[in-house]
Amino acid sequence: MITIFRKQLYSTLILVNCFMFFLACSEQVVNEDDLVSNISISKTELLANGADVSTVKVFFNKDAKVSLIKLEVEVNNGTIIENGTKKIELVPEENLEGEISAEFNLRSSTIVADHVIDFKVDKYLLERTIVSNRSNPASVAISSSAFSVQNNFDSEITLEALLSNENGGKVSNGIKARFVDTFLDGTPVNGRFRQESLSSNSDSKVSAVYSPGLIEPNQNIMVTVELLDDSGNPIGISGSIEIYVDEID
Repeated sequence: MITIFRKQLYSTLILVNCFMFFLACSEQVVNEDDLVSNISISKTELLANGADVSTVKVFFNKDAKVSLIKLEVEVNNGTIIENGTKKIELVPEENLEGEISAEFNLRSSTIVADHVIDFKVDKYLLERTIVSNRSNPASVAISSSAFSVQNNFDSEITLEALLSNENGGKVSNGIKARFVDTFLDGTPVNGRFRQESLSSNSDSKVSAVYSPGLIEPNQNIMVTVELLDDSGNPIGISGSIEIYVDEID
């Protein structure tokens, strides 16, 4: 009798375990392997100007259980607007038509490098790429920390130039430039430029510290910034500013 009872108990435990296993299986995110049905990208190319935006939307299988979906997104270039970082965890939502989706907005950086987007959905890994296009300069404006500077290297001024694309936005990183100083008749001053930053940064700027050196005081000189191609040749875009050369009292 005891042996029969033990067999019945063992059989009952097996049935309970099988039932629990069935419940666990029924709580999977979705039964099929195609959890993600589609990924839509509003712009497949972005301008590397730190402002261009693409909306990315992930659609899920209609049989998926919304409460169990875990979606993690990470980008290697640019910024996810929703949290200002490169990584985000999204909670999908179901609309009235039964469509299950989650979306985010990707803002480009000023770095010319394709935006690789990694999606981690439950146990699935997906990847998409948005092409990055260079934002080229159309104009440049130069400014100075002061409109006068002393001769004989007795003082210095800081020069800064802002590069803009055809829409007035930022240019991409790495646009080359050079500063040139001349008298008003066009002859070289041959002053001293130091701490030069001659490749556009994420603020779309280049800069230098300048002193005119050993020249006659009480006259104006011209400082010009010229934009260059990758080989160092002028591309015909420049900006100038007049600086008054004074002498120490």
